[in-house]
Amino acid sequence: MHEYWSNDREIVLAAVKSNGLALEFVSDELKNDEEVVLTALLNNPSAIQFATSFEQNRDVLLKVLKYKGFALRFFDKKFLNDFEIILEAVKTNSFCFTRASAEITQDYSCIKQVLRMNGECFVYLSEELQQDEELIHIALQSDPMILKCLPKEIQEKKETIQVIKHVYGIK
Repeated sequence: MHEYWSNDREIVLAAVKSNGLALEFVSDELKNDEEVVLTALLNNPSAIQFATSFEQNRDVLLKVLKYKGFALRFFDKKFLNDFEIILEAVKTNSFCFTRASAEITQDYSCIKQVLRMNGECFVYLSEELQQDEELIHIALQSDPMILKCLPKEIQEKKETIQVIKHVYGIK
């Protein structure tokens, strides 16, 4: 991008909205403009590499995660210990749960909240936790398709069948 264009905020906003990686060619001044950076990140979260002053910005990360949970991988690793960040990420991408710190992935209360947000995270739990009836029920209420991931003996349990019936409004 020509130097003249790289300083024109209106042109830059249009460019990064179309291709977030255009942020590479933006003036340093506009790389520090939160709206420009956020627009680029919503298009392509890997554009954070061109706006390193924002890679530790929690507010920007939360805004991006609302739409692109996988963006978590491009930001500072310190956020892997931030439960609110993880919760926002798993809303749109269950795989983000695998990136969370052990402190979060082993905390029963955190796990329950994560499963309420996105039952698909159940498949990333340890084998031991996948046997926990309360977690199974929470995951099924959030995402009944988790049933196919359960062992047959759990699928056929009376309690499991009741949860599925409840989810689908069957008496």
